[in-house]
Amino acid sequence: MDESTAFKQLLEQNTQLRLENGLLKAKLSDYELLKAKISELEARLAQYENAHTPPSLRRGRNRKKDQDKNNKGKPGQKIGHKGVTRPYAAPDRQVEVTIDICPDCGADLGAPFRIDWIGTFSTPSESFFVIRKSRGMKVLTEVLTRRFKVIIVCDGWKPYARFTNRIQRCWAHMLRESKEIAEKFEEAIPLHNMLKELYEILTEALENDPPPKVRKNLWKLARKVLRQWIRKEYSIEKVRKFIGKINNGFNYWFTFIINPGIEPTNNRAERAL
Repeated sequence: MDESTAFKQLLEQNTQLRLENGLLKAKLSDYELLKAKISELEARLAQYENAHTPPSLRRGRNRKKDQDKNNKGKPGQKIGHKGVTRPYAAPDRQVEVTIDICPDCGADLGAPFRIDWIGTFSTPSESFFVIRKSRGMKVLTEVLTRRFKVIIVCDGWKPYARFTNRIQRCWAHMLRESKEIAEKFEEAIPLHNMLKELYEILTEALENDPPPKVRKNLWKLARKVLRQWIRKEYSIEKVRKFIGKINNGFNYWFTFIINPGIEPTNNRAERAL
């Protein structure tokens, strides 16, 4: 075995171990949550079963206020306590930012007489722009026609999935949304970290253009890791809705693994716009 082949095998083994580590993290996350719940219940049960606990404090009765004065326990929230996110302040005014004069020619600018949606269909060498009033199926059928059999890299807009099942969903959109949710809700932080790490592992593994067999193995492992995380229980509604989005597009997140040349994001179209 030459050095080049041995090096490639080591890279493949390293990628597989990192993906399997993602599965382990999902299981450990569930275990830590369960352990915290057990500790909380044991502490509450110990209060009821302690022979030295006076009747007035048993069975969930309120403690007297003066009995907490000398409490020197560890400050902060207890293990298992569900955090409460501070609500966002409601805006008290709305400011419309406009421009009255063209910065290039100095002409006066009036009110817009029409607003249209601008779409682009991009390849590595060309970009085609259309101006239409909607983003529906009609535009896709008009531009691409029903004979279109190539994979589409796109966001989660519903008409794409109705038009074709040959889709690669944009990871940039997913990671951007997961980051925003993780910044608001602590529960979503491990999920965002996993998605980011999974994306990095896969893109690094594909840099060396592995053979189809390796790609297929990566595809299976990646799906297994993602499925493990979206099956977890989440208590916050916005996190659950985000999980629903991921689950609804589950078959479209890893198309780029088994199809060389397909990009995992639609940044090309974004840049064209």
